[in-house]
Amino acid sequence: TDDDGISSSDDIVIKVHQNPIANAGEDVLIVDSDENGSEDVTLDGSGSTDPYGSIIFYSWTVEEDMEIATGVNPLTSFSVGTHIVTLQITDDDGAIAIDEVKIIIASPDNEAPLAEAGEDIEQVDADGSDSEIVSLDGSSSSDPDGSIFSYSWLEDDIEIGSGEMPDILFSAGMHEVVLLVSDNEGATDSDTLIVNILPACVFEACTGDFTAI
Repeated sequence: TDDDGISSSDDIVIKVHQNPIANAGEDVLIVDSDENGSEDVTLDGSGSTDPYGSIIFYSWTVEEDMEIATGVNPLTSFSVGTHIVTLQITDDDGAIAIDEVKIIIASPDNEAPLAEAGEDIEQVDADGSDSEIVSLDGSSSSDPDGSIFSYSWLEDDIEIGSGEMPDILFSAGMHEVVLLVSDNEGATDSDTLIVNILPACVFEACTGDFTAI
């Protein structure tokens, strides 16, 4: 509106773009039943979506970003072992999204790994913070005919850490921790240890090892 009271209006359209959502499908476990060292797998990116456009390209890569296939449902050959496959999708606005799927090709005579979570641990809450960082050690775990592919540390069925020797923060009290290991062909084993975080001394009420009575 100007100083003479005359007004005018116009419209503008603002387009808010939302990125596509990549879905590489469920993890796959296939036994190499003919023992030829590989199996064909149909990858599935059909669950990928684009709320405000369309997906124009699907690219499937493995380790070191090597492209092994394109398209929504490509048929691809995988050797015996575990493969982490990444799906990257591109929409008609050039936006991208990624997702991963695990492909496991197992030999029929694969032997399960052996999980070793280590000895039970008692550690004193020396600084009175009601928590302590504890170094867990699954390095004694082994696989008789292959290698350990992953280490998952669980409490109450919730993953609290991963890797062979993670440092994990525990609150004061007793914790039952499960180590779940998977080998390179998808077989698993588990072992349990107890982690006990003891309270620090309060005044003179201490035992000989300086934990609270």
